Parts: sequence; C-alpha cells; structure tokens
Amino acid sequence: MGKLCKDERGPVLLEFVISCILLIIIWAGICNLGLVFKDRMAVAAAVREAGRTAAITDSAQSGIQTGHEVLGRAGIGADRAAVSITAGANVYTATVTCRSPIALPFVAGMLGGSPWENHITMSDTKHFRREPSW
Repeated sequence: MGKLCKDERGPVLLEFVISCILLIIIWAGICNLGLVFKDRMAVAAAVREAGRTAAITDSAQSGIQTGHEVLGRAGIGADRAAVSITAGANVYTATVTCRSPIALPFVAGMLGGSPWENHITMSDTKHFRREPSW
C-alpha cells in the first residue's frame, strides 16, 4: 500500500505541468484580445476625430494630422496605421486602417484575418458633412 502512494507523484506533476501550459496559453490569448480591442477603439476614435477636424477646419491635412495624433496617444505609430481623408462635394470621408499584431498562431483566423499571418488589419470609415464657415 505504501508503494502505491509513492507512485502518484509522477502523474500529479504531469497534470500540473499540462494545466499550467493551458492556463498560460489562455492567459496570453486574453491579453492579446485585449490589445486588439484597444487598437479597435483607437481606430474608431481616430476616424471620428480626423473626420470631424477636417469638416470643421475645411482642411483634409489637419484632419489627417489629428487622426495620427489620436493614434499616437493610443501607442499606434505611423508604421502600423494609415489615415486618409477624401473631400467630396459637401462631404469629407475619413478612413483609418491599422495593423494589430497577434502573438499566438491561429488567433488572427478567429478574428477574421488569415490564420497564417501574425497581425489582423482593421479599418473604419466615416462620412462628415462640411460645416459652413461663419
């Protein structure tokens, strides 16, 4: 009977190691998803502020600069994001595109990207009516 108790150490250690590995993978996935959602919220804020600035100042360049400033405050550099504003007859169209890095393989596939890439690309477009100048 005493010999059986000594033999249980190996399986318990193996179960602990497997459990720890799974918990670390789940934890890393949750952290990565949090960073992706942070980038998504920054893209939404940047497109809103860029379009609003362009519509108020009647200058696409100032809107692009504002969009990059908003993205910069969120920690997204110009190497990962692009801001573009096109002027129509009475409307400005602001578009912000951002690449968000993915640390774990196949997570990009679950979020709508290619499972073989290490990033996901997100984009947002909004239309703003030009404000009349007083």
